[in-house]
Amino acid sequence: GEVVAERPDRDLEAAFVDESLRYVGGSYWDDRLNYQFADPSLGAHFRAINRALKDRCNVQLYDIDHAHKRLLLKVTGPQEPGSFQVYDRERRALEYVGHTKPWLSPERLAPTEAIRVTTRDGTEITGYLTTPIGAWQGPLPMVVLPHGGPEIRDYLDYDVTVQALAAKGWLVLQPNFRGSGGYGKAFAELGKRQWADRMQDDVEDAVAQVTASGRADAKRLAIAGASYGGYAALMGAVRRPELYRAVVSIAGDTDLPEALAFSRREDGADSPAYAYWCGSMGDPKADQELLVRASPARRAGEITAPVLLIHGDQDTIVDPRQSRLMAKALKAADRRCEHVELEGEGHAGWSDATWKTVLTQTTAFIGRHI
Repeated sequence: GEVVAERPDRDLEAAFVDESLRYVGGSYWDDRLNYQFADPSLGAHFRAINRALKDRCNVQLYDIDHAHKRLLLKVTGPQEPGSFQVYDRERRALEYVGHTKPWLSPERLAPTEAIRVTTRDGTEITGYLTTPIGAWQGPLPMVVLPHGGPEIRDYLDYDVTVQALAAKGWLVLQPNFRGSGGYGKAFAELGKRQWADRMQDDVEDAVAQVTASGRADAKRLAIAGASYGGYAALMGAVRRPELYRAVVSIAGDTDLPEALAFSRREDGADSPAYAYWCGSMGDPKADQELLVRASPARRAGEITAPVLLIHGDQDTIVDPRQSRLMAKALKAADRRCEHVELEGEGHAGWSDATWKTVLTQTTAFIGRHI
């Protein structure tokens, strides 16, 4: 069919249509949410709405009337967990409707800023740094929070995990390393077979830049993450055992050959899913040496920081056995490890009670060590 919108440096994530299926625009992310509109005049209104919100929020087109005169918007941001507003194009007026979490006012939430990181080979990547409320001088303890996927990305937006960590008085760093999604196909493909190498380099370079600025205390760093982020946390501790004082892996892969074998069994040897993971991690035959070297469970003895492993026992995306293998390897190497299984929980879609358990245990564990 006809190409209605494209950007080589960004992933167009959604096509918005009205109730008559007329195409309105395609959404993509810079640091904040943006749109390519079919009607250029709508873009001018969108920019005006952002200016009215002080260019601090993400304005999502939630609904639109048939005449395209009234827009229902969902507004989010680091200090805005979610509000709904209506914009009238003819009156150029923005009307507040309501909040999703009215008890979380902006003054209760930590601010987040975008930073540009120059990596060791000169490539520029983006990261987000959240500063605790009331923190006016450094250096502060910092938690490094690599995202999952790995082919997704972090945004300049509200994040409950980030806010829970910042509420403890810690900086939170979210690097969008090479291999992340959102920045176009070429950027994502730079992460292929680089789980233990270039992607880790970028995380370390982001940490080094923030600590060199004097904002983070290099002696009080922790690393945590979920899914691929959990893997990255463990691999970071393997590569740089002197750097981190605590490591938290939530539903993370730890043994890449075993992870590929799990995908082959669950998805099928001829499935697109298995082909994707072979391309992302490495081929189980041709890249066997790489996969073993990139497996934290095979290198547990190189980790010196205490490790917390959390995993849902019904996870069908990352086998719960991955965390069990890591716990066994750490204990065999006489390393400090706590292993928590979430009964009846999968990889995502957790209940509020489970989220509370995970965040409470994560912050308590990190707090004991930094």
